[in-house]
Amino acid sequence: MKMNHYLEKFRQLLLQNRLDALLIYANGYDDRFMRALAGTYSILQDYLLITKTGFIISEPSYLIPETQRRTNVELIPASGEDLIIEPIIKILGPNKRIGIIGNCRFRDVEKLNPSFTVDLTTQTDEIIRFKTDEFIERISKSAEILAKIIETTKIISGENQLEVDKQIKLAKIGSGSQLAFPPCVTSGNDLNISTCLSPKDKHFSDSDIACIDAGLKNDIFTTDMTRMFFVNHPRGQEIYRNLYQKHLEILNGQITKETLFSKLIRMYQEIVETTRGVIKLLPEDFGHGIGFGLHEPPMLEKTEGKIGANIVFTIEPTFVTKFGMMRFEDMVAVDSKDQVKALTA
Repeated sequence: MKMNHYLEKFRQLLLQNRLDALLIYANGYDDRFMRALAGTYSILQDYLLITKTGFIISEPSYLIPETQRRTNVELIPASGEDLIIEPIIKILGPNKRIGIIGNCRFRDVEKLNPSFTVDLTTQTDEIIRFKTDEFIERISKSAEILAKIIETTKIISGENQLEVDKQIKLAKIGSGSQLAFPPCVTSGNDLNISTCLSPKDKHFSDSDIACIDAGLKNDIFTTDMTRMFFVNHPRGQEIYRNLYQKHLEILNGQITKETLFSKLIRMYQEIVETTRGVIKLLPEDFGHGIGFGLHEPPMLEKTEGKIGANIVFTIEPTFVTKFGMMRFEDMVAVDSKDQVKALTA
């Protein structure tokens, strides 16, 4: 299946709901639908319009030459960043039945003067949740780049968090790649509060624990990964190694497409009972779908049902220990043959 697999599914949704068009909003922060449908990313902001017979993207005219190099989708120029709805108005006209996808701006939808609107973001998120085996292989290659960056990061006693932040930002991430979000660097007593804090003017002590959370946009895919680092802290490192070893045992033999998300979470809750120095597992932010966007459905701790096939998701449990919070995050894929692959482990 190629990229037009998603376009075909979106058109089926259009027909099922007796709509004239689907209007999809994308920007540099959230362009998961643009990546899935057009095979490219958003620089500033764009509208995608899908009708029964056509598919176009409206974006500022000065960006079109760059975007043309990255997609075969027809591009319609808008005279400015805040006017990207104007070409859509001319093409579509008023009194149409429109499906809204993503965070379409209210004032833009109002300008279209539709006769009917329905939000189909939930349904289309379920469509792009499905990743072909080809996409899983490409996501895996992107994940390898991120893993190399994280695993070669150095945490040294006396070094500043801001220096580590700079180290990650200057890493060779490849042509066409960029960080998916500002890296999180957390250490010391701050780990009693969170594992996802912005780096600050704080030095690592002679006996310290640090957590780094970083993501990468590479190709048309987004990756995400978290690791703990230890500076002359053998007791904390031993706890973390034990936690991560049990995590690998789950990844390498206890996950199938039939596994319930609730059962997966229980597996990590059981780790608490068998690992010395661990107090509890936090119930929130256990994991999420990922691939075209940073956070896609399903949200593991909020989802009932089975994992299923052709999905890429993160597992990122946070354990409360006597040395503060500890967290790891790995991307996991289940392909059409029920093969489970840890993409970052």
